[in-house]
Amino acid sequence: GSVVGVYGGEVMKITELSKRYPVVDGTVTTAEYLFEIVESGRYIDASDPSSPSVNWTRYINHSKLNPNLEVNVVPDRDLVWFNAMRDIEVGEEFCFDYGEKYWDGYDGVIVE
Repeated sequence: GSVVGVYGGEVMKITELSKRYPVVDGTVTTAEYLFEIVESGRYIDASDPSSPSVNWTRYINHSKLNPNLEVNVVPDRDLVWFNAMRDIEVGEEFCFDYGEKYWDGYDGVIVE
């Protein structure tokens, strides 16, 4: 599918991240716009909208049942981008599956 966008932000390791956000049992607990690159042990923090690398992709929503985007990662380059899994209609929300780890510690109801 077509490339929809690249996830941008500040790249850092957990040691740097833990200075910015609370970490409990190796999991960051409060960052809202954080993408973990599992294979490299690094994170992309897209929380600061004034950062030149942060862009609209931080607003892509979650859908486990009906995602229309797939995530692609090149760990050794800290590169994350989204491809369309199918044709996406004008006005349709962009969604991908955040994965199970994202919801660790979340006590609320996850609405699909």
